[in-house]
Amino acid sequence: MAIILLRHAKAGDREQWTADDRLRPLTKPGLRQADGLVEALRTFRVASVFSSPFVRCVETVKPLAKERGLPVEETAVLAEGAGAKDAIILMRELEDDAVLCTHGDVLWYVLHALTKKQTATPKGGGWVIEVGERGPRVIRALHPPGPA
Repeated sequence: MAIILLRHAKAGDREQWTADDRLRPLTKPGLRQADGLVEALRTFRVASVFSSPFVRCVETVKPLAKERGLPVEETAVLAEGAGAKDAIILMRELEDDAVLCTHGDVLWYVLHALTKKQTATPKGGGWVIEVGERGPRVIRALHPPGPA
């Protein structure tokens, strides 16, 4: 089983955003990245799509979910500040291929827990993670789609 673990696409500037940060949307380049994920993930089987409930994450996977005829299942496990433990539990409990969209901090902690390496992921980028009998293991990086 494969999981695509994504960092949300480019969002508005955190320092300039004055409303609740959970409501901060993608920028125009971020929306183009989100649209680009449809083609970038075309060869991957996707049975479900999970997202942090933050708007920027939901917007990142919405075009993919729509194209695949799937709902976006929001979960606090992938929210900013949630850490790695519950995200890894979610990955282990999944029964089929999935896309999970989260934030840079959660993604960093998950990758560190799985690889013991400090790995940064650009916005709109992600990782292919295989889940087998021994649990999740990182297979390869996915670059952000196209020019943003």
